[in-house]
Amino acid sequence: MTIAERNGRPRTRRIDGGVPPHDADAERSVVGSILIDAAAIEVVAGILRPDDFYVVSCRRVYDELLAMRREGVPIDVQLLLGRLKAAGADAIVSRTDIAEMADCVPTASNVGWYGQIVLQKAQLRRAHFAAFEVEALAEDNYLAANDPLAWRARFKGVVERVLGENSATVPAEPRLEYELLDCSSLDSAEYELEYLVDHVLVAGQPCIFAGGKKTLKTSLLIALAMALAMGLPFLGRFAVRRAARVLMMTGESGLATIQETARRIAAAMGLSLGEVTGLILSPQLPLFGNLLHMDALRETLKANEIEVLIVDPAYLAMPTGGNEASLFAMGALLRAMAEICQECGVTFILAHHTRKTITDPFAPPELEDIAWAGFNEFARQWVLIGRRERYEPGSGEHRLWLNAGGSAGHSSCWALDVAEGVYDGHTPRQWQVSLKRAEEARQEAEQRQEGAKDEKRRATSAAHLEADRKAIVAAAIKFKGEAFTFAKLRERAGIQAQRFGAAFGSLSDDGLFVDSEVTGRNKQAYPGYRLKESSE
Repeated sequence: MTIAERNGRPRTRRIDGGVPPHDADAERSVVGSILIDAAAIEVVAGILRPDDFYVVSCRRVYDELLAMRREGVPIDVQLLLGRLKAAGADAIVSRTDIAEMADCVPTASNVGWYGQIVLQKAQLRRAHFAAFEVEALAEDNYLAANDPLAWRARFKGVVERVLGENSATVPAEPRLEYELLDCSSLDSAEYELEYLVDHVLVAGQPCIFAGGKKTLKTSLLIALAMALAMGLPFLGRFAVRRAARVLMMTGESGLATIQETARRIAAAMGLSLGEVTGLILSPQLPLFGNLLHMDALRETLKANEIEVLIVDPAYLAMPTGGNEASLFAMGALLRAMAEICQECGVTFILAHHTRKTITDPFAPPELEDIAWAGFNEFARQWVLIGRRERYEPGSGEHRLWLNAGGSAGHSSCWALDVAEGVYDGHTPRQWQVSLKRAEEARQEAEQRQEGAKDEKRRATSAAHLEADRKAIVAAAIKFKGEAFTFAKLRERAGIQAQRFGAAFGSLSDDGLFVDSEVTGRNKQAYPGYRLKESSE
């Protein structure tokens, strides 16, 4: 016998329309946002569970997307379809369903808003179901009269279950409280900036280390890592305040190249590579935004007491999905990394590249030259590398700019020359660096340019002089031994007056002309010249 039958009347109250509260469009928009931008899952993963979705297909897809996130599998439509088919869920979710979810939103930027709608509807749905159960208990006169303790226990169980379900939807994290300071507290507190490397690197602030293609970014980062680990000057110029434990995660060059480069840099520091302590290297990169990777990174930083983390390069650490133009998506990924490093007391250095389209590729790079959305906004400090001059293949010599600065106030630009040599199977490569102030380098470059211009002018002048000498001798020969005046010779040679005078004087100094007289039509004699016989 049901409660309604015992009480003598049927249950007639229903949710409006007979359908539990939900918003199918919002549910499809959440899933669709993740399908078009994998980074969107990081926004909602902490607040939505699969059973918050009422639409079966959305619930099943979201459940699979969370599993892919946990396992570090790239979020891709084809991979998703394959997993659903393997799990026998393709009868629940078709390829058409997936396509419609992906097409229902133009952008993933509002995924948080859609997620809140789904969450609110799920909580309302649970509250409605709980209301029915409470109403049924309230109408159960038989149980209330014959076993009041059981009635109260059932009532309490319903309330606790509903409260537990709704509270479980919210991430089980400590309550967030903002740190608040009045001006007096701010004024009396002692905050100090700690420079790990003078003029280059401040502790605790995320740093972007960016440069163009083949500008020695990885090599310079290895040099920085070694200098920090050993407490030795960076590039022989920038003082390192204290030794720090460094983890460099580099996934582009390969261990053979890293080893060869590190050995050369260590030798330039007066060390063997094995003598460098405090530096740990990994050929694997963390995948930003991936839960498993982020947890593993956090544990690695803490277990090894890392103080400086270098990730090289950024593009290999980013999830696939074409998010490089999305300020919000990239900002969320970078912020998550920064928060992990801040939690672990680690200074984060991220290697990245500058834009390919720069007006003057040989000018010092600026912060605005960093590629992709969100990176220059993220950087609290930066080291930017660019070429001062075109690289001469086979020279092994690099003439670079090094532009360092940050919100702490440090700012400087340097001319960096690196001589590596070229591998030929016999002569070992090297690592020789020299630094000078940017202004000094510019002055030297201007002097070289002026010197080159002077040399060119001298070469041009010499070439003109030789050509003019030959033309004057050829013109003098045409007089066939007869005397000629200076004006007649210039007219026949066809040379501009100033250049003719210089060339004629040069020939005279060489003794090619002898003084003579020229008789005019009026029988009057005029001073003239004759080509020396031996020159004819």
